[in-house]
Amino acid sequence: MPVNQSTTVALALCGSLALGLTGTALAVDPVAAPKPRPVAAPSPNVTARLGLLGSLGNTLTLATGIVRDARAARPDLAKLKTMQRRLSDEGTRLHGFARAEAQQTPANPKNKKKDAAGDVQADLDQLTQAVTKLLGDLAAGNVAAVTADITQVLADLTKMVTDVPKVAGGLPLPTPPLPLPVPVGQ
Repeated sequence: MPVNQSTTVALALCGSLALGLTGTALAVDPVAAPKPRPVAAPSPNVTARLGLLGSLGNTLTLATGIVRDARAARPDLAKLKTMQRRLSDEGTRLHGFARAEAQQTPANPKNKKKDAAGDVQADLDQLTQAVTKLLGDLAAGNVAAVTADITQVLADLTKMVTDVPKVAGGLPLPTPPLPLPVPVGQ
């Protein structure tokens, strides 16, 4: 086959097209993947604090989800009851993490962590009562009481956000302003 200029151009185009379709895999020698560096396991103190903060986050998420769903035009009571059970389970986990965090530091007169763990339990009890009252008023169709109950749940959450960091030695947790409740059905 004679090689002329049009054959050379066609061959160059085919080669460019083949290289473009396959990428640089044909042009570059394969390099071995870098080996991952070993990561040291975190200390038990860090793990306990992460558990405490994660459980606080889950508790806040569940409680605000209950408030959000209770403000809906047609709230689903079965879903809200399920969320209430999950909130209760997460509250138990949060109190367990708070107790464990408080017990890591020996008690002395200046250490208020043991009292702070009791404060977290009291906050959880208040939150549970407020959510139970909210769901009861929601089932009864008492719109005015539901609005007041939502305000109480949000106040309990705000108090919890300020009390949980005391257990962990004053973790720097920002407290964003919580939204004001909107009347149900509007």
